[in-house]
Formats: sequence, structure tokens, C-alpha cells
Amino acid sequence: MNILHISNVDLGQENAAKIHVLEIAGGLARRGHRVRIVVPALGRLTAAGLGSLTDDAPVAVIYLPVAGGPHLAAEFNAALLAYLPWAAATLRPHVYYVRDFHNCLAPALLSRALRTPLVLELNGIRAAEAAAAGARLSGASVRAQRFLYRSAAALVTVTEPIRGHVVDTFGVAPERVRTVTNGVNTHEFRPLDRDRIKRELGLGGTPVVGFIGHFEVWQGIDDLLRLVPRVLAARPDARFVLVGAGPRERAYRELSRALGIDAAVRFVGPAPVEESPRWINAFDVAVALKRPLASGYSPLKLYAYMACGRPVVASRVPGFEEVEAHAAGILVTPGDADAAAAAILALLADPLAGDAMGRAGRALAVERHSWHHVVTVTDHILRQAGTP
Repeated sequence: MNILHISNVDLGQENAAKIHVLEIAGGLARRGHRVRIVVPALGRLTAAGLGSLTDDAPVAVIYLPVAGGPHLAAEFNAALLAYLPWAAATLRPHVYYVRDFHNCLAPALLSRALRTPLVLELNGIRAAEAAAAGARLSGASVRAQRFLYRSAAALVTVTEPIRGHVVDTFGVAPERVRTVTNGVNTHEFRPLDRDRIKRELGLGGTPVVGFIGHFEVWQGIDDLLRLVPRVLAARPDARFVLVGAGPRERAYRELSRALGIDAAVRFVGPAPVEESPRWINAFDVAVALKRPLASGYSPLKLYAYMACGRPVVASRVPGFEEVEAHAAGILVTPGDADAAAAAILALLADPLAGDAMGRAGRALAVERHSWHHVVTVTDHILRQAGTP
């Protein structure tokens, strides 16, 4: 099939959204589909990122001109309105696969006009995300969502709470909505020699507690920083490594200074996707102290931790149940710094137990959360929607 994978993701940024787009597009191309990624021209793939798409099967990337800023959605919609009729006439796509772009009315409108099926992937609940930011969706925005969701031939949600929201709030037929979790590249993310990786990254032989991801409020990084003094009181040799960037980075650096833990905390900055497995393998304990979200979680971070065979200390929130069910780590109540610190200290004190949890997590990631599995299910959904 000819597939247009439409997303408002900035391919110049290193984050989970970019990983998801590239893994899905590359996986579909390796299955014989002709895939074109259509994104706003905010940033471009590096040579390494582009190479990961073209080594096995070619994937074209089409950058549509936008200025960016607060009017990005409107600009991208306008660019799509100009591009998609041309694409329909020349590329003849069999399906539009649109990722998490709640205001993507252009593909919905042209899907109807050009009779090209639309498959929509949702990674969150927009009303809940707005509320978390202290905002509220307008009536027009809610009506636009209803039109969008009902225009789709099929919807893919990454968690069950998102699926329930689409069905219950917007009246979408349940059989048209399928939950497909996020995934991890289990070939790239795999266990490596931790001692060697630590030396190469300049971490020495000290125990390392690590986080990798986007610096947003729901990641619970402030909770992690506040428990550092508790861990250092028992293990003054421990070091905390935070890999990533985001809108809260400055605030977290200031909090680290205010808590007097700068000497024990290292802010690495964003790491290219190809470097992420090395950083995760340097962690003696991998941390994901997520805040509760109405959408639940399908966390790439967690799957990456497990694929690298690292024991996890994480929040007890929807989407993380497998950690306990498969003995891959320890779950704690969100915001409970004492419990999180105790869990970290227990794993630092018993490396053999941590290694056993890591092996259990690796087995779970390979069996249930590989991108191969995710693409297989996605491929089936797209074929059903857009079979020529």
C-alpha cells in the first residue's frame, strides 16, 4: 500500500514522539509498503536518523513549510490542504495514518472529499492535557475532535483509558477503536556490559540511579530530586543521572541547587536515540516516577529500561502494572518519596535481586513490547482500512 504518515512531530528533536513515528514508518516499509512521512518543517532528521529509515527499506520524508509558534496547527493544516490533493493525484495513497494531531481537520476533510481512508492514532486525552496545564478546551475544539474521530475509518489508542474516552465521550463505535501500546527496539535496546559503559561515560564505579526522557511535569523529576537527600544519607556514593531536556529543565536545575545536591546530580542533556541504550545500561536502577494521568501510560521509557535489562523503580499508575506482575521492579505510590528512596536503596544494596528483575523485564519487553509486534498489529489495521 501507499501510506502517508502525517504527524506534527518535530523530527529535529529527540523524544518519544519522534521514535514512535520513525519506528512505525520504518517497520511498515520493511513489510513492503511505500511510506511517506509528512511533517511540518520545524527540524530535520540528522544523517544518522535518516539512515535508520533508509538502510532496510526506503521511507521518504516530506517537510511542509510552516513558521511554527502558537499558530503551528493552523499553518500545518493549511499546508496539508495544499499538499494532499497533489499527493492524491500523483502518489495515490491508499490510507492517511495521522498521529496524535488533534487539530488535523485537513486530512479529515480531504479523506472524505478524496475517499482516502483515515486511520487516527491517539496518544493522550486532550481535555486532560489541557486541564493539567490549567486550561480548558473550547466548545469549538471539542466539536472538531468529534468530527475528526467520527471521520476516521479506524482509531488506534496507546492505552485503554484513551480508548474508553473516545468511545464514551465522543460516541465512536467500540469496534472501530483498537488499543496498540507503544514499543521498543529490542535489537538496539539490549543489555550491555554495565561496568564498561560506566567507564566510557565517565561515571566510574559509583552506583548510578538514572532517568531518561522529556522534562515535563508529569514525569515526576522533581519527586526524584527531592528523594536524593534520603538516598545520599544511606549511600553517599550514589550518583543521579538525568538524560533529556524539555520545558522544565531550568526549574529542575534550580531545584537541584536549592536542595544542595548538585554534586550528586548530573544533567546530561538530550541524547541521540542511538546513544540512549548506552546511558540506560549505565543505570544500576532506572527510575520513572510518573504522576497520574487520566490517559494512563504506554511508556516508551519503561519498555526501554526493561529491554536493557535494568531494574525499575516506578509509580503505581495505569500502564505500569506489568512491572509488579512480572517482577521487573518495584512500584511505589506517586509522590511517596520515602517509599521511592527505600526501593532505590534496596536495589542498590542487592545487585543480584536487581539483575533478576532486569532479566524478567527484558523477557517481557521482547515478548510483548517490541516494535515488531506493534507494527504487525498496526499493519493489520491499515490493511483493513485501506486495502486497494
